[in-house]
Amino acid sequence: MTLYTYRTTSRGGFCVSSSTKNAYISFIKPERKDIKPGMLVAFIQKHHKHSGEITEGIVKSILTSAPVHPHGIKIMTDENKVGRVVEILEDLEDLD
Repeated sequence: MTLYTYRTTSRGGFCVSSSTKNAYISFIKPERKDIKPGMLVAFIQKHHKHSGEITEGIVKSILTSAPVHPHGIKIMTDENKVGRVVEILEDLEDLD
């Protein structure tokens, strides 16, 4: 059995490591224009950046003013948690 460890990298991807394999898995992060208040998103909080632990939450406000960011768009959730979006889980159009 091979044990794999996952960690985030400074370039916005995940590094997958094992005794036999090292790989870089990149993913495309959503742009600011794609994120709206009320959406359910997956994000990484700053204190979980190195572990890669992903949290889910509903967007309350968008904190990043730039249209894109290499680490993901920073948001605040309705529970006042702050982090960078890695994936949109439920679009507002899906709720209608």
